[in-house]
Amino acid sequence: MRSSFLTYVCGASVLFLLFITVGAQVLCGTRPALENARFARIFNGETAQYGEVPWQVNLYENEIRKCGATIVNRRWALTAAHCVIASVINPNARKVYRLVAGDHSNSKSDTKEQARYAARVVIHPEFGLQTLKNDIAMLEADRPFELNNYVVPACLPHFDEDPYPYTMCTISGWGFSDPRTKPDILQTLKVPILLQNQCEGLHHSATEISAEFTSKMLCAGYLDGSKDSCQGDSGGPLTCPRFGKLADAERVLSGIVSWGRGCGQKGHAGIYTRIGPYMAWINQTLSLPAVVNNDACKYSGVKIEDKDQGIITSPGFDEGEYPNDSNCLWEIDLSYVTGPTSKAVIQFEAFDLEPSPTKDDCKYDYTQVYSGEGFINLIGTYCGSNLPAALTVARQGGEKLVIKVVFRSDNTVAKQGFVMKYNTI
Repeated sequence: MRSSFLTYVCGASVLFLLFITVGAQVLCGTRPALENARFARIFNGETAQYGEVPWQVNLYENEIRKCGATIVNRRWALTAAHCVIASVINPNARKVYRLVAGDHSNSKSDTKEQARYAARVVIHPEFGLQTLKNDIAMLEADRPFELNNYVVPACLPHFDEDPYPYTMCTISGWGFSDPRTKPDILQTLKVPILLQNQCEGLHHSATEISAEFTSKMLCAGYLDGSKDSCQGDSGGPLTCPRFGKLADAERVLSGIVSWGRGCGQKGHAGIYTRIGPYMAWINQTLSLPAVVNNDACKYSGVKIEDKDQGIITSPGFDEGEYPNDSNCLWEIDLSYVTGPTSKAVIQFEAFDLEPSPTKDDCKYDYTQVYSGEGFINLIGTYCGSNLPAALTVARQGGEKLVIKVVFRSDNTVAKQGFVMKYNTI
């Protein structure tokens, strides 16, 4: 998806530059999950294979899907500034951004999916909301991504590296695949880079659009209007083969989906923020000291309201110990992805909390599960190291299928915590 002053605005991107090691060495911009990747919809695009775009990020704002993004390293992602500008315009609005890497389906939790929260949002200081100049921003994850075959950063360009005109590059996202349909599965589309002077002529003539095409932008697509990026693809990546080589070359993040005139409009192409001119600012941002998360519950676990399955993890589980004085909660609303007779199944895959001195009294550290509208039904309270039995939660009458999980710890003994999975049947 991208931004148009007539119909839409674009989203986020995240990239990566260096070599990474995950068992074996993997290069940025490669797709190790696919031995023979075939570019398969954006606007009239094709369905991607799982792992075909391992640098793609799904960006949520307050748990509503907002934009796309691109992984640049284990901590940072790149996106379009207009996707996250709300956090600056109104700091009191409490905008929370969640980045999901390894995502493929919007309705399912994919096997390699990783969710992180943006602990820091850095918008280019010269971004113009009305003109969409310098439409670029960076998001720092609250904890590093785990790089694997399905989560790989795209390469960042060298300072003098730009895609040659007519190079076939790739855009990806979950934006509109036709005027009325948003796909569930990630879509990709191969588009040609157009000549710079051709783009200037096309978009200077669009006087009703206040954005102005500049040298820090590039355009790509089909002028016959047959294929394009669209709403929902905003902030996502435009990647090109390094130095215009063959399609199997490492992929370089050359652009971020930014704006355009409608979707697939004849005589117009998609406009992208060109990455090369911003490399000094990007490298300066990448060198910032990591944000220290002093609120262990703020970014713990995964809060999912638009998928029918997911995982919740207590804070500090991966490090082996939850913090003292935790007071966390997760609310899961499955009403929009389930039918009137659907049920939710909750199962703990790991469980290790401070035990209680008496069998039936969890007075120190505990986890509670609630259901029902207003979360008025306490299903159970759990502590110790025994794995709780699986739970089934059903709708009551016309109530929503909602669940709340609470985790609290005192100020003494700390254990590893828990991993809880849920799904619907």
